[in-house]
Amino acid sequence: MMKARRKQAKVRFQSVSAETIIEVKRRLEQHHSPEQLAGRMKQEGLGKISHETIYLMIYANYQELGIYQQYLRQKQKQRRRKSRNQKRSGIPNRIGIENRPKVADLKI
Repeated sequence: MMKARRKQAKVRFQSVSAETIIEVKRRLEQHHSPEQLAGRMKQEGLGKISHETIYLMIYANYQELGIYQQYLRQKQKQRRRKSRNQKRSGIPNRIGIENRPKVADLKI
């Protein structure tokens, strides 16, 4: 049961309908930005999709949307996600608060 739930959770863009994707492709060809696309489609009631989802679909080449990267106005690098296992380095030769002098506790 858990295996099926994990597999289902990994499916990306499952809530985006085929009609919405067709509309996104059509408007990207007309050189609309993903921000304009998301706002206009919401106003016209053509489906709700965020601009971040559109960018993710383009960069992931979801249903051949990768070719539409050339229509984006600014050619930006895809941002990297921070690693979960990355540890922050501490201050070298740091003196802990437990070694704080008693005189410092008397200050107001």
